[in-house]
Amino acid sequence: MKRRRGIYWKADHLKRMDAIVYDVDNYGRTTGDFVLQNRRSTIAEFKAAARNSANETIFKDGLSLFDKLDRIVVEQRDRQKVIDVFRRHGYQTLPDGRRIEDIIVVEAP
Repeated sequence: MKRRRGIYWKADHLKRMDAIVYDVDNYGRTTGDFVLQNRRSTIAEFKAAARNSANETIFKDGLSLFDKLDRIVVEQRDRQKVIDVFRRHGYQTLPDGRRIEDIIVVEAP
C-alpha cells in the first residue's frame, strides 16, 4: 500500500465506462477521436501511466469523495485535523461502514 500523501480510491473506478486514462496531462481533452486515439485501457497501460507524474485520469460523470474511497494519507501532524473536519460535517463512518479514523492514515517516512 502506498503511503504518500494524497487521496486514494479503489482501482475499481478504472472499470468505469466513463474513465479516461492518459499517460500525460492532456488538460482534460475529450473532443473528437482524441480519447479513442490516446486513452489507456489495459492494466499494463494503467500501470505505465501511473509511473508518469504527469498522468491524467478523467471520470466524465464525476467522482464522489466517498465512492469507493480507499484511504486518505496525511502527515502525522494533520491526521487529527482531517478527522475533525469529517466529524464537524457529521461523518463518523463512510457509507460502506468503515470508521473515518480507519481511513485517515499517516504518511510513511
